[in-house]
Amino acid sequence: MRDFFKKHPTVQFLIIGLLLFAFDVSDFFLGTMSVKALLLNAVKYIVVFGIADFILLWQKNH
Repeated sequence: MRDFFKKHPTVQFLIIGLLLFAFDVSDFFLGTMSVKALLLNAVKYIVVFGIADFILLWQKNH
């Protein structure tokens, strides 16, 4: 499994992002988070993990 994540870091970031977003969704259904905050967090995860993935791929290729 470790070799798979070394070859495909994008999958690792996707799993981490989905787990973090799942906690936000549970907060939304508990009533402690608004729809706007939920969507902003989704965008935040996409941007942060996208930048991290780009940096890893850039380092791997250079």
